[in-house]
Amino acid sequence: MVEKVDTAVVRLWGDEVGAVSWLEAQGYAVFEYAPAFLKKGLDLSPIHMGLTAARRGNAIFSFPGQNRDTFFGLPGMLADALPDKFGNRLIDAWLARNGRDTGSFSPVERLCYTGRRAMGALEFSPAVNTRLDRAAPVEIAALVALAQAVMSQRSGLDVQLSTDRADGEAIMDILRVGTSAGGARPKAVIAMNAEGRVVSGQAEAPPGYDYWLLKFDGVDDLELGEPKGYGRIEYAYHRMACAAGIDMSECRLLEEHGRAHFLTRRFDRVDGDKLHMQSLCGLAHYDFNAAGAYGYEQAFAIMRRLRLSKAEAVQQ
Repeated sequence: MVEKVDTAVVRLWGDEVGAVSWLEAQGYAVFEYAPAFLKKGLDLSPIHMGLTAARRGNAIFSFPGQNRDTFFGLPGMLADALPDKFGNRLIDAWLARNGRDTGSFSPVERLCYTGRRAMGALEFSPAVNTRLDRAAPVEIAALVALAQAVMSQRSGLDVQLSTDRADGEAIMDILRVGTSAGGARPKAVIAMNAEGRVVSGQAEAPPGYDYWLLKFDGVDDLELGEPKGYGRIEYAYHRMACAAGIDMSECRLLEEHGRAHFLTRRFDRVDGDKLHMQSLCGLAHYDFNAAGAYGYEQAFAIMRRLRLSKAEAVQQ
């Protein structure tokens, strides 16, 4: 049985940033900076959770008016660390195996499930599932098959995984790689060495391994209608972007069994060290589900507020 957690401690590079508590009756979270962290001068989310306001005594933040389908009752800085729909389906399957109703598993608990494995550098404790905090070898073809099962079976997968021991081992493999990255498409967080050997990338990898995001090819998300071969298309766009002078993380194709999975080097890891990151939506509290509501005008306005350079604006 998975024990309920109402409050999580948020850490960055070993320092306590603050704490976030889930208010069950209200349906949203409240975050408070730790006084010691405010003295460090690190402005992690300057638009809506800035140090200036916090130091004036406004160190408690909540945003109940934000779209629940986008931010899940969390401040944008923390919502960025949540898994995507694919990752949440994996977590729901794990909850079913462990006797916990998925509807009672709050967004703060999902942060604790992510623990030390979130994108960026924020970490959350108490960790809900520490079995995933190690780098284990993974088989890409098996992950593709299980990822497809997750996308197509949805609720039926919970029953299958709760009764089949072999599938139970398989779900641990995909949980190790598929529950921390956000975004629209099913993906895995992996580490790969020069010989092409792959281990889970959500924990510290052995020497000689680099960290990558892998977008599955041959996995059909029925909500998005993704066609097989999308990895090659995305790689072609990457090549065109580079030819146009846009700076991008290194990208590759990982081919197996006729599939071509799109790989991009993790932008939040440098030599294994974690970089703090925020998406534009998380930083500015823009609703990425509101198609057409935002444009480059808003993006450039945020860049000006952050005092970014002309060269950085040109890249957009």
